[in-house]
Amino acid sequence: MARSQPYTVACTGGLVTASNQIDLLKTPGTATDLRNFEVSIEGGYRRINGYTKLGGESATIPSGSTGTIHGVTPYADGVIAVINNNIYFSQDGITWLQINKLSAGGGDTYATFTGKAASVRTGQGQCTFAMFEAAGEDYGQLMIADNSTKDIFVFRMEGTGALNTRTFFTSEVSPNGANTPVQYITAHDHHLIAAGVEGNETTVYYSVHNDPDNFSGAGAGSITISDKVVGIRGFREDLFVFCENSIHKLINIDNSQTVAIVSVAESIGCLSGYSIQEIGGDLIFLAPDGLRTVAGTARIGDVELGTVSKQIQPLITTIAQNVDKYTISSVVLREKSQYRLFYTDATAANASQRGVIGTLRPTDLNGLKQEV
Repeated sequence: MARSQPYTVACTGGLVTASNQIDLLKTPGTATDLRNFEVSIEGGYRRINGYTKLGGESATIPSGSTGTIHGVTPYADGVIAVINNNIYFSQDGITWLQINKLSAGGGDTYATFTGKAASVRTGQGQCTFAMFEAAGEDYGQLMIADNSTKDIFVFRMEGTGALNTRTFFTSEVSPNGANTPVQYITAHDHHLIAAGVEGNETTVYYSVHNDPDNFSGAGAGSITISDKVVGIRGFREDLFVFCENSIHKLINIDNSQTVAIVSVAESIGCLSGYSIQEIGGDLIFLAPDGLRTVAGTARIGDVELGTVSKQIQPLITTIAQNVDKYTISSVVLREKSQYRLFYTDATAANASQRGVIGTLRPTDLNGLKQEV
């Protein structure tokens, strides 16, 4: 009987699809094919547990089983979901309150609010959210924009008791006063920033200081860039503006005399504003040649800048080449130090949708392919 010799290999290194077999022999434990696995913060790999339905088995879907979910965000003591042409709030995932209604200026009671007709939001698409919190408010104002509906929807709820004892405030706002769809919004330096406005795709709008639904008063304004804006995100003291072929910073937003656009990179663009997230002190986004960080761009320069996804470059290249076929979305799981990029094909079955997980380490992100 042949004798065997045990050999111990530590499973580390993440998914690597950009190395040849000879190079992989130098790094035993590196994965070349993973499905439903992630890099564990405790070392090695672990199976992704999956998800449970909000509300459990008794959960309901407000618009029916075929409703398309365009965006979900936590708010107050519950969650807000944008589904089909409506917007809903729920504390438990079982009972849902439709909130896309226009309230009186001083707010509405629960009975008055629920009795109002819906504010039409036909053709809603993928959403972006922005939150404003102010003294004296229980939960703050939530702003919702999408790439199809005219006007940004503004929602605020006051009261900490039972839902039917609370007061509801809603309104709609247009950055350019022309009631055209707005694709991207973010909160920055006490302003609401809007971009991707239909017909004005190269313009960035900012609201009055501490008045996010006022784009016409003193302190509000706009600035135009010579490139199509595809994403915006506040980062430290600056607002980063991601364009198709360049990246810029909007500075001095509170000074009308010195507000300006400063170029960060003229030869690096962003493929999707929905890929932009902050993780580990940097902004990460999907560029044509991989996942890049804004801090690296500003620090190193656009020529020498390396990506953080070289280990899975073939996978990222496939995503970049077919980005127009996908719905791109992303999220950060801070307790796991993870960045997750999802690329879904509306024409494919749910079981075939995919994503990329990057687990932050001191010097890199290790990408893992995930079936979702």
